Amino acid sequence: ARLHSSIANPFFGVGVQSDLMNSDINALYASQPDLIMGDRDYYLSEESKEIKDAYKEYIRTLFTLVGYSAEQADEAVKAVLKIEDKIADASYSREVLRDSHKNYNKMTGTEWVNSNGLLDWNIYFDTFGVPVAENIVVKQTGFFNDLAKAMKDVTLDEQKLYLEYNLISAAAPYLSDDFVNANFDFFGRADKVI
Repeated sequence: ARLHSSIANPFFGVGVQSDLMNSDINALYASQPDLIMGDRDYYLSEESKEIKDAYKEYIRTLFTLVGYSAEQADEAVKAVLKIEDKIADASYSREVLRDSHKNYNKMTGTEWVNSNGLLDWNIYFDTFGVPVAENIVVKQTGFFNDLAKAMKDVTLDEQKLYLEYNLISAAAPYLSDDFVNANFDFFGRADKVI
């Protein structure tokens, strides 16, 4: 919740926008996140090895720059990709994302809190600084349900590394030249093979 309210969107996205079914009001939306490598297929396809290798090097570089040893950075790369692969696997395809009816699931905040076990939503909303919303639009309910199941074999240490990576990567353009250069090497050069 702290990262969502400041600089990054780990695990999922959340925000307020006009309610698609009633533009006179705003609604709280929860959705699958934008993946760092872009499309989910870059995570799941063997044909994307070149971009995935560049992405691994980007993650490794960021962890090395904040003081991790080479071995620790390699473990961090594994943890980040383990979680991001799960997120990609749970994510809706481009085709399904185009279906506005499948991506508009309005429910009460209480219904949402009681229906999805990804995290303790009461603590999340409290930390985020808002009470549990009267209504919430969950854009991809299947994503949240699938991710909740997939996260059962992810350790707390792996989650911490994933969250740390999200913070470092989001902040990289604003840090020292080494971070800025690493960020540009991936997002300005390596991702052009996509």
